[in-house]
Formats: sequence, structure tokens, C-alpha cells
Amino acid sequence: MSRPRERVQLVPRDPYRVLDLSGDEEVPGREVGTRDRAGVQNRPFLGQVLARRQARRVVAGVDDLSLRSAPEHDCNTSPMPGTAARIGRRPRGFVGVAGPDAAPYLQRMLSNDVEALGPDESCDALLLTSKARIVAPMTVYRRSADDFLLLTEPELAERLRGELSRSRFAAKVTVELEQHESALVVGRETPPGAIANRELGVAAYEVIDEELPSWREIDEHELELLRIRAATPRFGRELDDRVLPAEAGLDERAIDFEKGCYPGQEPIARQHYRGRVNRTLRVLELEGEELPEYDAELEFEGKVVGRVTSATHDGEAILALGYVRVEVPRDAELRLGERVVTQLDLPSPRP
Repeated sequence: MSRPRERVQLVPRDPYRVLDLSGDEEVPGREVGTRDRAGVQNRPFLGQVLARRQARRVVAGVDDLSLRSAPEHDCNTSPMPGTAARIGRRPRGFVGVAGPDAAPYLQRMLSNDVEALGPDESCDALLLTSKARIVAPMTVYRRSADDFLLLTEPELAERLRGELSRSRFAAKVTVELEQHESALVVGRETPPGAIANRELGVAAYEVIDEELPSWREIDEHELELLRIRAATPRFGRELDDRVLPAEAGLDERAIDFEKGCYPGQEPIARQHYRGRVNRTLRVLELEGEELPEYDAELEFEGKVVGRVTSATHDGEAILALGYVRVEVPRDAELRLGERVVTQLDLPSPRP
């Protein structure tokens, strides 16, 4: 039996207006709240129309993705089933930190507020030197009250374990390398028991040592394209001992400015409250078909103003990440040798 179309109404549990979007009296209407996601059929657009430029192409790297990013420093994401999912591989190194002092010890060592995590919650964090240089970026996953799993780059796991072990002193905590298999699910919100992945600018999560359904695979090139479009830095490319966290945008998601002391806090806070960075990480589009070399120099008005750190093919163009000095306007046309480099003024999707 059909029901009449409902009028716009206010729902007490939600301060925002919700609408009945049913366009057919034969189709039951429903309330749409602030936590609902827009659905797009047949490959949603990941590309964006850029200011003062003609729309030339659309990048559709993943089928039916939810394009919502998690909020800054938010370690909780609600499960929201998507219409499709893709499976990828995210190479990881794992360090387990457990014991009665695990939470306060990591709170003293890492840049984010890990004590605020509940079981099965995660957040991004950094281990820094006293001069705020990056030792290791990581995702911190709290398995239980006294048990944490740190997910970092494979080549950094041993160094991370060593640095944490040397600094534990009398803390009642064990720091050990662990062996796990991590799979990346792209296109769905994070369900309970999974680890939110904030690298791609789209809904994604990681699962550890689990057998997954036979969903379609997303290859390394598509993952790299999403990472670059999201302006997410990767250690060994955008991150090394030359880079401060704020230059790479990591202060937006991996640093809590209200927590207690940790190695590197003083220069981090001084830069945040009193100073500015000299360069920022930007998304670039390059003419031509040849990928640029790592650290290839970018020029503006005949002067070197930056360098390219990552690049991959994006249809007929090349999409890249690079550091550019802050005084260079974001709409300025750069040069890489004889090649034109356009800065893409994409909104930051970093959670």
C-alpha cells in the first residue's frame, strides 16, 4: 500500500533539517540525517573542476566510493556500508607495545593523544627527534586498555622498536616486533574492529590477519593516484629528515597541541603558534608523458622554488606531489625544465 509523501520535518535527535527525498508515491520515503552519505551510481567523480580552468577530465580511480573523509584528530569512525568495495595491499611493519604503563608511556613519546583512544580505536601519530624531525609516522591502534599495535612503514619498524625500547627506562611495558598481514578495504566506512586508513581521501580501512571476501582488487597505481590527490605524504618520498611535520600537513592529523610533553614538542609548538613554514606540500599536474625524477627542481620566474617528490600517470597527464615555497602563489604556473607545471588548488581531504 502506498503512503503519502511526507513533508519536510525537524527531528529532535538531529539539529539539522531532514528531507523525505522520495520522488514517487509508490516508493517509501525516509528521513535523511546528517550522518547519511550521498550515493552516486556508475563510477563517482573523484576529479574536480578547478578554478579558472576548463574541466578537461575526470579521475575515477575507484568504483562507487564514499568520498567522505574523517574529521581531524577523530579516532572514531562509524560503520557505514558502501555500495562497493575494493581490496588492496598496504605493506606494513608492526610494533606491539603492551603492559600496565603502555598508555602513559606512548603518551609521553608520541605526538598525538593516544590515551584518549578507546579499545578498537586508532589515530595517526609521529615519533620525532628533539628537533622535531620525523623518526617514524604511524597509525596507533588500541587493541585493549594496556595493549597497542603501531602500524608503520616496513623499513621503519625495527627503528621504531629500537627508539621506543631505549626510552622506556623503568616503564612497565614491552616493545616487540610483530608479524601480521594487512589488507586495505577501499570504498567503505570503518566497521568495528577495523583500523581506519586516512591516506587516500576516501573511505578506507585496514584489517589484520583476516580472510576477506572476493571483492575486486585495487592496484598499486590506483592507490598511488588516490594518495597523491589526497596530498598524503609517504616516508622516503615526501618525508625524510629535511622535512618538518607542518610542511607536509601532518600537523593537521597527527599532532595534538593540547597534550603533554613528548620529544620534539617545543619546536613543534613554537612553529605552530609563533612562526610559519617555508614551504608546503602541493598537488601538481605536469605536461608530458615522462615521469620526473625524485627531487626534480621546480622553477618560478627563473628561480628554483621547490622539488617534486612523487609522481604517477593520470590518464594523458602526470599527477605529482611536490614542495613549493609559501611565497609562490597557488595559481602560479611553474616550470620543470621546459615542461609546464600547474598547481591544482584541491581542497585538503586529510582527516
